[in-house]
Amino acid sequence: MANPLLLVPLLALATAAPAPDPQTLADARCVVAMGSVIDTPDPKAKQLAVMTLLYFMGRIDGRSPGLDIKTVYDGEAKKMSPQEVKPMVQSCIEQVQQRLARG
Repeated sequence: MANPLLLVPLLALATAAPAPDPQTLADARCVVAMGSVIDTPDPKAKQLAVMTLLYFMGRIDGRSPGLDIKTVYDGEAKKMSPQEVKPMVQSCIEQVQQRLARG
């Protein structure tokens, strides 16, 4: 008979949440980037930041409703350097504008 203690690591692997797909990670990076600029004093820029952040949060939740979103956001935030944020903000805004243009 197999040692039951040997099964514990296998059970942990079996119940672990699947890793997020690359698109989910990219969307999480947009959420992180937009969150970094959401406190802008410019009301129009703030509205755009909130709209963009919510768009990407919705994409993530729609694609992976059971995902531990906070863990994914925290993980992506740790990977992003300050130099990556500004171009990421611009890229994320452009993605939302392209989507809006399609109707």
